[in-house]
Amino acid sequence: KNPPKAPSAPAVVKLTSTTFTITWNSTTHIACVDHFTINITAVAGGGGGQMMYESKSTLLSVSGLSPSTVYSVAIAATNKYGPSPLGPQASFETKTADSSVPAPESLSVDGSGDDPCTLTLRWSPPSTTLNNPALIVSGYEIQINDGSNGSVWSPFTYHVA
Repeated sequence: KNPPKAPSAPAVVKLTSTTFTITWNSTTHIACVDHFTINITAVAGGGGGQMMYESKSTLLSVSGLSPSTVYSVAIAATNKYGPSPLGPQASFETKTADSSVPAPESLSVDGSGDDPCTLTLRWSPPSTTLNNPALIVSGYEIQINDGSNGSVWSPFTYHVA
């Protein structure tokens, strides 16, 4: 008959100049949590003040943020006995406005090999980056959805250089 324990510090799974997606772990069994309250504060940069969100899951996407701005995020869990203390804070800085690179123009996925746990991905860089040195691609971020969460992307991100 106690409020839940504070969740873990959030981690970024996707970050752009105006959005981020965060995930965190509940330290209390998720079935015993009614919702999470996410406090986001712009601490340096373009502003935006303080924002508060509620979520029933441990994944949240936030849009409408300012480019090149540091945001501090802390999360509390709530059940029928009340809210937990805020969990540890984490800070994230949105990218600069001109750092958005378009997605690859073509993508092929081949899962026909002998190993059912192996996928082969092939892609072509976006043509808009070929003549613009400021947008030269130095790596790719690949996010995997195993289908178990509907359309929600898993928190696993792979960086390919």
